[in-house]
Parts: sequence; C-alpha cells; structure tokens
Amino acid sequence: MAQTRIILVGLGPGSPDALTVGALRTLRDAGNIPIYLRTRIHPTVEWLEREEGIRFHASFDDRYETAATFEEVYASIAKRLVEVATANGAVIYALPGHPLVGEKSVALLLERAKAKGIAVEIVAAVSFIETVLASAAVEVSQIDVIDALDVPDLQNPYRAYAAPFALHKANLIYQVYDREVASRVKLALLEFYPPKHEVRIAGESGTRVVPLSELDWPAQHFDHLTSVLVGPLDREFHPHDFAALLNIMARLREPDLGCPWDREQTPEKLRRYLVEETYEVLDAIDSGDPDKYAEELGDLLLQVVFHSQLAREDSLFTIDDVIGHIVAKLIRRHPHVFGNVDVADADEVLRNWEVIKRGEKGYEDRKSILDGVVRNLPGLMRAQEISKRAAKAGFEWDSIEGVFDKLSEEVAELREAREGGDRERIAEEIGDLLFTAVNLARFDKVDAEDALQRMVNRFIARFKRIEQVAESRGVSVDHLTQTEMEAIWQQAKLQDGGKLS
Repeated sequence: MAQTRIILVGLGPGSPDALTVGALRTLRDAGNIPIYLRTRIHPTVEWLEREEGIRFHASFDDRYETAATFEEVYASIAKRLVEVATANGAVIYALPGHPLVGEKSVALLLERAKAKGIAVEIVAAVSFIETVLASAAVEVSQIDVIDALDVPDLQNPYRAYAAPFALHKANLIYQVYDREVASRVKLALLEFYPPKHEVRIAGESGTRVVPLSELDWPAQHFDHLTSVLVGPLDREFHPHDFAALLNIMARLREPDLGCPWDREQTPEKLRRYLVEETYEVLDAIDSGDPDKYAEELGDLLLQVVFHSQLAREDSLFTIDDVIGHIVAKLIRRHPHVFGNVDVADADEVLRNWEVIKRGEKGYEDRKSILDGVVRNLPGLMRAQEISKRAAKAGFEWDSIEGVFDKLSEEVAELREAREGGDRERIAEEIGDLLFTAVNLARFDKVDAEDALQRMVNRFIARFKRIEQVAESRGVSVDHLTQTEMEAIWQQAKLQDGGKLS
C-alpha cells in the first residue's frame, strides 16, 4: 500500500519564467491528485491554466477573509491539506516562491504531517529572495529574511524593544502587501535607521529605490508579491542599538586602543559611581523632566554594562547571563502571569513572591528572618526593612501609642546621656531615637527615607528664602538675627501652605 503523501510545489516569485522544470512537470503529471493553491493571486497561476491547461481543485483565498488572524488561516490550511491527503492518498499544495521560504502554513503542515506519519515531498523552486537580489543587482554577503507581519507594532507600549532587524546586515522584508503594512514596517525601521536611508521596493511591477521616509507614500505600489530590501547601516554604532552599547564598552576597555581611564577601572572602583548614578536617577524622577530621566537611566545602564564587561574579561559572566537571570526570575516569580496560578490582589502577589523567594538558591543559608537585608542600604531604608521583618514575626507594639511612648523614653534617655557626657552612649541613644522614628513611619505606612528627603528639600527651599531676603537687604545671611531668620522662615512656611516645620 502506497504511503500517503503531501507534495509541496513552489510557483516561484511571480513571472512564469521563474517556474522550475520540476515544478511544471509535477503539476502536469498530477493526474487524479488534487492541487490546492494557497492563493490564486499569483501571475503564474493564470499562465498555468491558460498555457498548460492545468486545473486547480481549490484555493484558500476565502480563508483570509473569514479568519480572525493569519495564524488561524495557516492552521486551517494545514488541517485541511492533511485531511485531503488522508482521504485521497496524496495532495499537491502549490504556493508562491519556494515552499520553505517565508511560508508559515508549510511550517504548520510539516508538523501535522509528521504527527500523522504522512510523507512530505518538496519540489525545489525559485524564491522571492533570488529575484529581489537579481533585480537590485546587488551582492549581499549577509541577509536576514523577515515576514512583515512579524514586525512589532511600535505603538504597543508592552512590545519587545529589541531591534527586529540586524542593523549590520541587509534585511529582506516580505509580505508587504499593502500600504498599511508598509507604514508599520516604515515606523519600525525608523526606530533604527535614518529617514534618508535608501530601501528597495521589489514586486511584480518592478523595482524602485526610495528613501525610507517615503516607503508608504501613495506613489508606491504594493501587492502580495512585494518585498522591501533594506541595506545595512554604514556607521559602526547606531544610537538605538543595544549591541552598539556593548561594543562601545568593549572598545573602551581594549588594550592599547581603548580609554586609559576605562581600562583602569575595577568593580571596587566603580562602586561609588553605581551609587551616584542611582541617586541621580531618583533626582531625575523628582525633576519631572523626561529627557533628564532618560539620560540618567542611560548612565545607570552604563554601570550595568561596565560591570558585565569587566566580568566577561575575567570569564566570570556576560551581559547575557545578567539578562538571563532577571528574565528567569521574573517568569519564576510571576506564576499568575506566566503560569496557571490565580491571585486575588496585589497583597496575594507579594505573599506568593515571598514564598517563591524562600525556595530560591541562596535562601537555604539564611538562618534568621533578618538575613538578606542589604547592609549597604541607606540607614533609614535598612532600618525600616529590618523593623518590618521583625514586626511580621510578631515583634511589634500593640498600637502606635506604644511607639509614641517609646519615642518619649528614647528622648529622655538621650537627655540623660548628654548630661553624662558619654559620647559613645549619646551616639547609641540618637540611633535608638531614629530607629523609633522609623517605626512610627512604618506604622503609618510612610517611607521614612522619602519623608526625610522631602523634609530636607523643604528645609533647603526655606533656607534659600532666608538667603534671598538677606541679599535683598544688602547683608550676608549670618548678619540676620535669630528673630529675623525665624520670621522669614515662618513666612516661607505660609507660602508652602503652612505644612510641617
């Protein structure tokens, strides 16, 4: 008994002249094997019917009109072809170009055929790639082939930001079948290429070269055979390419050719810059200036890339390991997004987060509930995290009144320490007082670090007001009396709405 077969025949990129002898022979000799077309919108189809008398059983054009997505179209095509092959013993599937180049329906069909034990025969054909390169009369040593429908929608804020194009290679984008698709491709390309970068539009109507900015203009013609060839960028580093940042950092560290300062750096020497850049990002957030915010995030990202380059040179890890760790962690700690866990609210997310963390590498070494709080955190932040963990374990006041009583007790003990003149004890009592104040903040769900920073900012603004008044009087600030300073301070408070001191 003959094995069930699916025969894939490529019709070439457009002109009947590109049809291979093997493809033509297979179609002529089909006999009782039904021939299905992915689409009739192909010049070779009409020629085969008119000149060769070949009759096609059906096409799948109607599915593009009825299905909600292209994925549904391709899945339904694969399913139908397997059904026909099983019922008839064989089926021919004729489609544009080469069956294995840019044909998602074929990828699904191969999977289904393998699962059903159906043999697949592939009749070689000319793909659109050869035709585009020939019409462009260019030699390309490296080229990526991309389905226009896979180009990300850049209007989606949750899109993957990674460049969908290899900027150092030529990119051939196919299925640019109408102006709407061309517009989406253009917007994606403009994220990484300059508007004047030349692109080549190739289709049944011929080839034309236009600036990228004109790709979707009304003068351009698009059909189901249209592709866009984008040449590589001339410049070595493109400002929107993450790979360029990595390459620049490697160049700066290169012996003899790099930067002397960058070559001298070590993880220990970079510690202060990592901290500084973090706080500069916080300042940028407070400024409300989006350009400054973006710039400071870039400076912070540079520190991550710098440390990763140093580790790479010492064969410790690479930036890929850094990214791999955080990707794996995000997926692992969000089973309610990437798994089948249901959560009721954000509080349950946090509870699950803690449970998941306790099962991760490194947590088995933690003997205390207080282990794992970063020692290098700013004092108030560290104190608040420590007190929060202790409170979760039950080490807590019954009410906030107990915290106020403790605050009064610490003030009294500080006074006593000062009367005794013991500097060490004074420092300890001030620490106790501050720690108690942090607990007050925790009770009222106030971030102690943020509260202090806000107070310092108010103090700076009001003190500058005192300096301005002194300058307007023609004297230095230290020539104002305490009474004068207090009056100006109180006036500044009223201008602030009279809030706090």
